[in-house]
Amino acid sequence: MGGFTFRFWYYLDKSGQMRAHPYRIGISIKHMDSKRAIKGFTGGIEPDEEDQIPEGSTSGKPKEATSFAGISWTRERSPSR
Repeated sequence: MGGFTFRFWYYLDKSGQMRAHPYRIGISIKHMDSKRAIKGFTGGIEPDEEDQIPEGSTSGKPKEATSFAGISWTRERSPSR
């Protein structure tokens, strides 16, 4: 499977080169075949603490050692006529 990633945030490093910001998310697209692709957000290095709170949490506190890679979704194939 081939693919690519859209990056929206950049910064200048110490040598003056433009680099993708490691703490910001991107959008990744991987080709499955000519009609399907997997699309989703890439994870940043340190997500916000509120993004690490599990859905339905009663304590409202982040879960220890939680990895957050964003939300993944796929486009549903429309029925043929």
